[in-house]
Amino acid sequence: FFQKSVEKIAEIAHDKKVNIVYFTPIPKWERLKTGVDQLCQDGFQIEWFRPKGNKNCATYSQIDRKVYESKVNKTLDSLKRVEQSYPNFHVFPIHELLCDSSKCPSHKKGIRLYRDNSGHISIYAAKQYFSSEIRSFLIQRNLIKRSNP
Repeated sequence: FFQKSVEKIAEIAHDKKVNIVYFTPIPKWERLKTGVDQLCQDGFQIEWFRPKGNKNCATYSQIDRKVYESKVNKTLDSLKRVEQSYPNFHVFPIHELLCDSSKCPSHKKGIRLYRDNSGHISIYAAKQYFSSEIRSFLIQRNLIKRSNP
């Protein structure tokens, strides 16, 4: 079902001469306890009833890369097949930036990669780690032109 849906999108985009950049699945696991996760998403602030704030938003956790790959292997294979079939369909392997050879951590060099348990990338991590990689990918695929800064 997934591959057919993505192929249909790629086909429509191809007919309209539109390029698609599809990100591989972001590793997903419970990085924070559910209640803490919700507070972190809501922009946890110090209140009269919560005078000390919450330091748990930055708790480190990780998932084994093999566990991640076992969950998304079919999706990665499908994306590869669609990318090979449609020249306008480009797969950005964000999981390669989020994981090393053995694990997918919640932090890199002390920087929190995720905003929440849903896998949303934190703004700081997006700026620090991903923006230049995404830009390079788009230039390499001739989807944007290199400009002089």
